Amino acid sequence: MKDVLKKYILICGASVTELSEKSGVSLSTLSRYMNGARIPDADGDHIKKLARGIYLLLCEKGDRSSGTEEEILDSLQECAREEKQEPDYEGTRDKLRNVLLQLGISVNRLADGTFYSVSSISRFMSGTSKPRDLEQFVDHISKFITKDAEDSGKTGELRKMLEESTKTEPEDSEICDVLRAWLLGQYSGNSNQSSQELLTKIDEFNYEAYMANVDMSAIEGIPVTKRKLPVTKRFHGQKGMETGIMDFFKATVTSSSKEPLFIYSDHPIEHLADDRETIDRWKQAAGVAVLQGRELHVLHDVRRPIEEIVLGLESWLPLYMTGRVRSYYIEQAAESPFKHILMVSGSAALSGYSVSGIMTESNYVFTKSIPKIAESRKAANALIMQSRVLAEAYDGSMSKEYRKFLLEDSDEVGDRVTYSETPPICTISEELLEDILDNNNVTGQSREVILQYAKEEKERISKILKHSKVKEIIKEKKDASDHIENINLLLDGCSERLEIKYNEEQYLEHIRLTEEFAKEEPNYILVTTSETKVSHTRIVARKDGTIVVSRNTGREFHISINYPKLVNSIYTMLDRI
Repeated sequence: MKDVLKKYILICGASVTELSEKSGVSLSTLSRYMNGARIPDADGDHIKKLARGIYLLLCEKGDRSSGTEEEILDSLQECAREEKQEPDYEGTRDKLRNVLLQLGISVNRLADGTFYSVSSISRFMSGTSKPRDLEQFVDHISKFITKDAEDSGKTGELRKMLEESTKTEPEDSEICDVLRAWLLGQYSGNSNQSSQELLTKIDEFNYEAYMANVDMSAIEGIPVTKRKLPVTKRFHGQKGMETGIMDFFKATVTSSSKEPLFIYSDHPIEHLADDRETIDRWKQAAGVAVLQGRELHVLHDVRRPIEEIVLGLESWLPLYMTGRVRSYYIEQAAESPFKHILMVSGSAALSGYSVSGIMTESNYVFTKSIPKIAESRKAANALIMQSRVLAEAYDGSMSKEYRKFLLEDSDEVGDRVTYSETPPICTISEELLEDILDNNNVTGQSREVILQYAKEEKERISKILKHSKVKEIIKEKKDASDHIENINLLLDGCSERLEIKYNEEQYLEHIRLTEEFAKEEPNYILVTTSETKVSHTRIVARKDGTIVVSRNTGREFHISINYPKLVNSIYTMLDRI
């Protein structure tokens, strides 16, 4: 199925995101179809929506030769029926038995570390029973094995076993995901795909176009004029939860309270809503809440594959760019047989739970009761107190805060890898910088600010190079004259935000100065590459530390990501260039 979908996307000249938008199938669900982790039901709604979406994309392209909508549906259904088969319980059982044997983990210890009983695990291992949800079973087992190996000093043995089985070299942060995929027979060896998709999303995102589409009238039922929301109401099942979430947003954006908005859920993304229209309405509502002046506090659940973490960050990306979003995660959160949701604002709260993997067994409570909201706010604050910062965003109004962050980060020991299409200002000579400013008619205070910024950047990078290595990756320009009009002087973190252009001679001279700097400074490594990761964005990755992604054109925007699994995934991807 994944190969057929990729073929159609290639024919359409479209992206996965565009197919998601046209079909109405959520991006998280479509991503699972694309990587082979799931196969759509041959007779279900999703496969019909995908056929419709593909047909519409082909029509937009003017391609009538790739089949009618019915023919596309037939090909997708045929593929789904061929591939749809019972999970490979025997293969998973054999691999798991080998892992437990080599790491010396008993069934009793495995049961103690998960919420499965000794008897249920023993029956699976003997082949006399099967888990109701194999993917969920393997997810819990993989997390325990990874943690147990870490605690017992056997991470090296587990990594070696996975290296031999998957022919890859997983980082420590990737071991759990690789183990899970290998046990399920889903391992594709492409662990960096999601990280690259996040960077591409940031690079291509059009903030102005997004915000132009955020308005009250876009949200069904807002403003509320006829239906008065109850003080307290209970909901059941997935549809009930969807209604409760929308009622929460309606109560929030139609109130005068500007208290922060708190959102947490450890539900799998596809359980929150399985159609794009519902998710888009929530995003619109959150956008209105933030534009009205509220801060948004998001607590991410990181007990999930890195693909889902990335999708979670992507979904909040537009609001990160406002500078009003604070993002957190709880480290090593305990496993639970239940999934929860907690949403709090100054005028409403929604809380509830479901039995893990069984959305029909779920209960949610929406309330506008002031005492109940206060209780929920207390719970939200307690969660934040136990959490760590996952990501911080800085927009153009926060240049001082971002500059402070950069200066503090320069004290942190750890090798860096950077990627951009422009050489860094720390390698430029004062004479060349003056010449570039002259050509761009930069005078007065703006000129003084940029000259002072360049001096400070030289000092900051010099400070880093005294304790750590910096690998600078610059996108190679094979013919500078063809691209020179798109190249701006890099002013990352400068309070004076101007688009200052090179001419061809100045650009080539800056490259030459950067090469000279690399020869003279042993801890500075310069690499030029033809591989395009991003076009308008600069990436700085500090191993086991922080990723900083900055937009170089358009609206100023910087985001620092602190979650180790994602940081090391991006660091490894860049370091291999």
